[in-house]
Amino acid sequence: MPASSAVAAPQSASGVTPENILSDKKVSHPIISSCGEHVHIIVLGIVGCRFHEYGYGDGQFTIHNDTNGVIVIYPSSGNNKTTFSILGAVKGSGDFVVASKNQSLEVHVHVGL
Repeated sequence: MPASSAVAAPQSASGVTPENILSDKKVSHPIISSCGEHVHIIVLGIVGCRFHEYGYGDGQFTIHNDTNGVIVIYPSSGNNKTTFSILGAVKGSGDFVVASKNQSLEVHVHVGL
């Protein structure tokens, strides 16, 4: 009987293969913003943003507004189906942070005339 030409995946003494190791890892994905990481808006202008994190399903996102009044953003929390409205309140720049259970995303905002 001829020898088999099939090649087996390498295994260690414990039976762990590279494929097993890769499939057991929990990969954390970044938060993705529909309006990007840099938002330019005019005073009294409104931009709608949605946020998504692969593998996070309908989990909650919380907004931390660190712009010292440059923008108003609402609501302050929601899921991937929520449209967050950003209103340019006064001329200036700042950042807000979108946080999920595992990740955070800093978005820079510039409000101009």
